[in-house]
Amino acid sequence: MIVSAPTRFDVADVAPRIGCTIETDKETLLSGAKTDEIREILERRGVIVFPEIGLTDEEQIAFTHTLGTFAHEEGEGSGEKDAVYPITMDETINPIASYLKGAFYWHIDGTMSDKPILASIMSARQLSKTGGETEFCNTYAAWDDLPSEEKVALETLKVVHTVWRSQLYWRPEPSYAELKQWQEHVRNTLKMVWKHSFGSQ
Repeated sequence: MIVSAPTRFDVADVAPRIGCTIETDKETLLSGAKTDEIREILERRGVIVFPEIGLTDEEQIAFTHTLGTFAHEEGEGSGEKDAVYPITMDETINPIASYLKGAFYWHIDGTMSDKPILASIMSARQLSKTGGETEFCNTYAAWDDLPSEEKVALETLKVVHTVWRSQLYWRPEPSYAELKQWQEHVRNTLKMVWKHSFGSQ
């Protein structure tokens, strides 16, 4: 009789209101067997780290498909083909690396989509020898902490997202040519407050 080894899927919170680690194996992630659990944890904790999982680009794309629809963002350079976007300041790897500088201060992904994306999935390929810290915030928790009257005031607001405005953080006095180039990117208006329902994406 052949007995299969039990699937390893150990979840641990890393901070009171955000983040957890999931110790598992690559096969479990790619099988989709834990999709509902991962999505529920993601909604509840905001950030998940899979330590030393070692996904290739192709495996990362396959894992993404187990969670939902692959979201294509403006500027990723892949058209309709699913691809892992290189987050690097090396312009030989990413020709529009300077675009990423607009995300150095604070940003959210998916602002050019019609609705917020479920998650961004990243893999560390080469770690920085210095710095490299990434900080996340739990906007669900922030919303829960707001006074009721402030929630009411915010629920009807909309936000205009533009590339050029985020670029001004790192280059507050661009040349006219640079500003015009930034302004060629699309702009998008979205609700400030989204009420997420688990299982709707």
